[in-house]
Amino acid sequence: MSNDVNILRALAEELKLASTDPKQEEKRSLWDSCHSLKKARIPIKVYMGEWDALGSEILTDDALKCKDLFCREAEFKLRRALFNYEVDDDEVIEPWITMGPYFLHKGWGIDSNKVNPENASGAYHIDPIIKCKEDLGRLRIPKHAIDEQKLKISADKIEDAIGDIITIDRGRGNAFISFDGDISSTMGQFLGMEQLMILPYDDSELLEGLAQFLYKGIIGIYDETDTMNDWTLTTWLNLAMPYCRELPRPKPNTPTTSKNIWGFFASQEFTLISPEMQEEFLLKYQLPLMKRFGLISYGCCEDLTGKIKMLRQIPNLRKIAVSPWADVAKCAEQIEDKYVFSWRPNPSINVCSGWDPELIRRTTQEALEKASECIVEILLKDVQTLQGESWRVSEWVKIVREVAERY
Repeated sequence: MSNDVNILRALAEELKLASTDPKQEEKRSLWDSCHSLKKARIPIKVYMGEWDALGSEILTDDALKCKDLFCREAEFKLRRALFNYEVDDDEVIEPWITMGPYFLHKGWGIDSNKVNPENASGAYHIDPIIKCKEDLGRLRIPKHAIDEQKLKISADKIEDAIGDIITIDRGRGNAFISFDGDISSTMGQFLGMEQLMILPYDDSELLEGLAQFLYKGIIGIYDETDTMNDWTLTTWLNLAMPYCRELPRPKPNTPTTSKNIWGFFASQEFTLISPEMQEEFLLKYQLPLMKRFGLISYGCCEDLTGKIKMLRQIPNLRKIAVSPWADVAKCAEQIEDKYVFSWRPNPSINVCSGWDPELIRRTTQEALEKASECIVEILLKDVQTLQGESWRVSEWVKIVREVAERY
């Protein structure tokens, strides 16, 4: 344990130093402007999934040196923040880390059936567990419950180790503020993609029944989070940074309401479903959930080109994802400067399958020319198969920034 403490203290000192870099306040102002729809330098954020690319290729088990489970969790979070500092994107390095949150009873009573996954982060096929209306009876409404004992043990342990150097934020919130709470993701896990795309025509009652049940469960979780005062200023999610002029700045260990934080929703499983059917079987259930938050970031990897008109119904919508498969020009025409144009360039051609700086420059310039009238942020996300070549990420940031500074 003493060696674990030494490792964490050295990393915490690095984080503390990085968080005091004057660049951090410049970045806060940058995101403030972008997210409040004011023209400024285009911010760039590297978003590598902690459950796949970052954990399996950069911060692998071998790369983590601590032995204790909670110390390894803290080490991962410290190294993750320092990784972004090293690649020099516009992530704000905060002088704290969040331990947890840890939740009890977060499921729906049944688990999705993933067939033949090659590994934890590899491709898989869903064998549907909801196939008829009677199967809905197998579902159970989840309850909001934080594992307070586990949170206390982990946070106290890390507080004792490094609390004199940086702040330890005790994570709260709830288990349904990410993909688990957008309804669409859970539908895909329970129904499988083939059945999900057929049901609007074949059995709309089953699809409607599932959507209603998931909505009821998630809205109940939100109500319980309100009652237990478990929203905090570090439970936001928008895939970038939370800074904007309309909402409070993030702050550790600070209870708040959902109206003071960002919410994130997506509809990846509805990519090939028409706007009309997406509105009928998904959006109308997402809307009351989204209204609970201060601002909404909508979309992840789905193509929303033909659905932006539909999304304008979201009264607190602030960011719209423009994925690698979207029509950049058509999205720009619809988004204008009314929302943040959250552009995600294709990592597979830019970084993962080869290294071609001229291709990166050309694709970046072409996209930003089409979106020149928009308020743009750039998310360099889903970087895979790097095989430890983290230098490519920092070089990608550098090249994209060089181009973006012209706009």
